[in-house]
Amino acid sequence: MRWTKEQEQVISLRGRNILVSAAAGSGKTATLVERIIERVTGTGSGEDAPIDIDRLLIVTFTRAAAAEMRERVGAAIEERRVKHPENMHLQRQALLLHGAQITTIDSFCLLVIRDYFHEIDLDPVFRVAEEEELTLLRHEVISDVLEEAYEAGEQDFLSFAQNYGGRHQDLKLEDYILRLFQFSESCPWPKEWLLGLCANEEEREDVFLGEWMEKVIWSIKRRLKDALCLNLYL
Repeated sequence: MRWTKEQEQVISLRGRNILVSAAAGSGKTATLVERIIERVTGTGSGEDAPIDIDRLLIVTFTRAAAAEMRERVGAAIEERRVKHPENMHLQRQALLLHGAQITTIDSFCLLVIRDYFHEIDLDPVFRVAEEEELTLLRHEVISDVLEEAYEAGEQDFLSFAQNYGGRHQDLKLEDYILRLFQFSESCPWPKEWLLGLCANEEEREDVFLGEWMEKVIWSIKRRLKDALCLNLYL
């Protein structure tokens, strides 16, 4: 395969961190496979000694991508093994490929936890919950928290429930809480992000003085003006 200048640079660079950004279908996987093969075989422009494939950690976002990567690496190793049948290192790589860490990031993290459960005082027979189980657990926890809040009877919570909840059920309230929770999970530090929201609200003396409120008021005035003009034409 003929590589572009940028691809050759990705394949051959050593001794530094590399961040590669490229569009879909531009050959990122093929380039990464070639870089891996050069590291495993010790070929290419670098002066690295050959390493075993199971000494590398190769992570992807999806299982399908991990399976494709494993297949491509295996095919590349097999191609070189056929050309050099006397190379025992390549013969060894074909055997080690089955235990190589070519996987998703969450699967790798799960493997680390299982291998070192004793370091974090975790029950070794733990398992990852299914999404349906997690949904039921979330709703159960929210129901318990809301019940405790109602029993405490703090005015701030009661006002919140009255403004955002339903008349007879708390389904809307639960939905708002879940959506906020799920959004916070997209942040690097969810708890700190949530606490930061509370801090920002406490620091604000008048909610109507905020920059975002000025934009809301401007938008409302514009809509009212448009509605007034429409009414005049009618």
